[in-house]
Amino acid sequence: MVDASEKYGDGQQMMVAAEPINTGEKIWWCTCGDDDYMMSRDEICHLIETQPNLKNFLCWYSYMAEDDMYMIPRTFDAQQNNDECVLFNHSCEPNCGFDSGDGNTIVAIRPIAIGEELTYDYHFLETEPSLIRGMECKCEAPSCVGRLMFDRYRDEEFQKRYYDYMSPYLQSRVR
Repeated sequence: MVDASEKYGDGQQMMVAAEPINTGEKIWWCTCGDDDYMMSRDEICHLIETQPNLKNFLCWYSYMAEDDMYMIPRTFDAQQNNDECVLFNHSCEPNCGFDSGDGNTIVAIRPIAIGEELTYDYHFLETEPSLIRGMECKCEAPSCVGRLMFDRYRDEEFQKRYYDYMSPYLQSRVR
């Protein structure tokens, strides 16, 4: 983990490669979901209304598991994450994705150099109702979309390039 405050804001961190990583190499086993709560968008919005201090945490660390259903860390009330995989930041030109065999293994989708930030495209997990829809992208990639609207899964070129690296939920939306 490396301090990423300069790029992403105060207190932010990122994962970087400690050694060269080959395409297809397994990088991380994500335990998110193993011990998380599944909640509807309405339930999360109600939590935010009653406990506004949780808004950023719930928006940043939730992800879509089904239509209108989101996984949130069981430790949300203490605003603690249960897996460091949340430190994989977004990029419009990612170097990581999810292994379609299980949806929990993060793999390299291209060679990764020592010191390079480990990223995946948040569009691999989210659709239009995402709690972070409209988030400003800070990836600085030449193909950066600017704001994340979570509709890229509808694009045929995006599907062809990244289908194998999308979450099972997103793959089900594409089929």
